[in-house]
Amino acid sequence: MSKTKLLSVIRWQFNHFKLFKVTSIVLFFVTCFLTVSELVIPKFINIIIDNVIPDKNVELLFRCIIFLSIFVVLIVIATFLQNKYERIIKESVTSVLIQEMIEQNYKLGVAYFTDNSVGRTLSMFTTDIQATTRTYGEIAPFLLKVVVIISICVVMLLKSDFRLIIIVMICFALYSAIRPSINKQILKYLEEQAKSKYDFDQKVYDTLHAFDDIKTNGHRIWSVGGTIDKFKIYKKYKLSFLFWRFLSIGTNIVFGALANILFYVVCYFALLKGSMTLGSFVANSFYFIILYRYAVIAVGRMNDLVNVSKHAERIYDYLKLEKDHKYTDNRNQLRSGEIEFKDVDFGYDGNNSIFNKFSMKIEAGEQIAIVGSSGSGKSTLFALALAFYEPYGGKVMLDGECVSNIPPEEFRNIVGVVFSDTYMFNTSIKENIRMGNLKIEMDDIIEACKVAHIHDEISKLSDGYDTILGKDGISFSGGQKQRLSIARMIAHNPKVIFMDEPTSALDNIIEKHVLKSLKNYIKGKTVLTITHKISTARYSDRIIFLKNGKIVETSKYEELIEKKSEFYQWIKEGVV
Repeated sequence: MSKTKLLSVIRWQFNHFKLFKVTSIVLFFVTCFLTVSELVIPKFINIIIDNVIPDKNVELLFRCIIFLSIFVVLIVIATFLQNKYERIIKESVTSVLIQEMIEQNYKLGVAYFTDNSVGRTLSMFTTDIQATTRTYGEIAPFLLKVVVIISICVVMLLKSDFRLIIIVMICFALYSAIRPSINKQILKYLEEQAKSKYDFDQKVYDTLHAFDDIKTNGHRIWSVGGTIDKFKIYKKYKLSFLFWRFLSIGTNIVFGALANILFYVVCYFALLKGSMTLGSFVANSFYFIILYRYAVIAVGRMNDLVNVSKHAERIYDYLKLEKDHKYTDNRNQLRSGEIEFKDVDFGYDGNNSIFNKFSMKIEAGEQIAIVGSSGSGKSTLFALALAFYEPYGGKVMLDGECVSNIPPEEFRNIVGVVFSDTYMFNTSIKENIRMGNLKIEMDDIIEACKVAHIHDEISKLSDGYDTILGKDGISFSGGQKQRLSIARMIAHNPKVIFMDEPTSALDNIIEKHVLKSLKNYIKGKTVLTITHKISTARYSDRIIFLKNGKIVETSKYEELIEKKSEFYQWIKEGVV
């Protein structure tokens, strides 16, 4: 990371303090007070040794005790406030970062995750955010404390003997000359550690996500072995990082000891000459130790800030990613639901085209079924229609306007989707259908479930619509989840409907009932269905037979059968 980029990332991190101005200002003053209070103690010791004890000044002693007692109470209160506000800012910034990243996920869409692993994004939500928030709870408050402490200690030591500052400067300069080479190794292995952690996280994600396949096919040894290998690589770089880190700490201890030896030599001769009192010597000992300690720690904290900024850089870059959309300001426009693909060119890798000058039009209120063999382009067509990807050439339009130019909120309010494998959340059935839309009443949910022929089964459950589905709907079968997915779509009452294998998990009897109910519901709505099942396709107004990214033929089911062309042969050969 270049210095310019590093400064930009650090500035971006510190700008989050502006979001919580009052809390940040309170934390600033509380931290300054606590820092000054640490340096008041040596001065009191100085007064007691040089003034109270020799003169046996009891009155001054009592005044010092009373002042110190009040000061201790204030310190306790300030410490409580500091911990409280550091925690508030850290948790608040964490919340903001998570929210910004989730919003960015939706903004970038499916296309981003096609080219980038889920594991890397997951690591940003865990490792990178956790590391970045150290800036707010640890690093920034400490750096403020360091600035105040060093300033006061330098002034106090200069007033006593300028040679003490020279000692600090010499030892610190020697330490600083050696540290960069050590720090270079620390940064090297920290970066390798972060990369290997990403790889390990991705492997763990893949293993957990494909658990059923791995267990069923007897690939446990292969999967576990691969995970352990990734962990060993991560462990190797982690241990190397810790070695250089502890070497840095050891170097710090050596030069700290050297500085202390020189300090006591100078103070010894100053005491002999009478240029330094015993009280000043004790106070200067505190100031000297504090100054050198914090000067060294400050360098470490600056390195920590740089290291943390490496994690923050990934979040910074991710949030800066832009999806080239120019949304139109027409969210109140009532759409009829006409869909058109016009001269569309598209391929996932940019070279092997799936569609080349592909054109298709679905009239408003028309129900279309897209059929074809695997690899014919059905799912890609589905994804393009939903604006998951943008074509390299041509346009995908809704009522004459590119779907990529329609504001996402408006587009999602118009469109309803039923996926072949819909995710169910670990919450109640009604919340899985409502999905946060409080405008959907309970009556709407029940009616939607009746259309999807799942209401009777839900009613038999002890908790009814309040039944918790479990992770990914584990308590429901594939067919039940598919019907809940249909009910979810119906409850949101979209004008345009996209369905991908909506009945693939249903048996023939239930499928017949569901399709009959859907046929009544979708009257007047534009529907595009992707399916392999002719029993599903024949309920549509028109069937489009797709092959190698081209429309081979399109017509009503009966007319296609009567023609006995490719679609007929496809069915006859038992493909469906």
